Amino acid sequence: MAKFYLLLSSAAKPGRAEEYSEWCRTRHLPDLMDVPGVVGIKRYKDVGKVPEDGQVRFMTQFELECEDPKAVVAEFGRRMAAKEMDTSDCYDPASVKMQFTQLETEVGSMFQG
Repeated sequence: MAKFYLLLSSAAKPGRAEEYSEWCRTRHLPDLMDVPGVVGIKRYKDVGKVPEDGQVRFMTQFELECEDPKAVVAEFGRRMAAKEMDTSDCYDPASVKMQFTQLETEVGSMFQG
């Protein structure tokens, strides 16, 4: 089975970053871990200056082991539409961007040693 990474960026609505983080930690990411093909999730918070629009931005890295990563994302959507996953209005859906990647080269870790 092939290994892929899904990189997903998103932004909390202004003033709702804490709520968004809590929902992701306690509800959303555990729900997504239950989807076949998802083997790991890492979520990162932008620690740079908050933009003028007040939206705190996040990056989530999904590690997928599957034949078709788009089918995994389709299952995310199916479960959300069927109300099998909790949803929230604390993030800006227009801010969501996805990119599928596959590891090409690995040299080592800058944290070794």
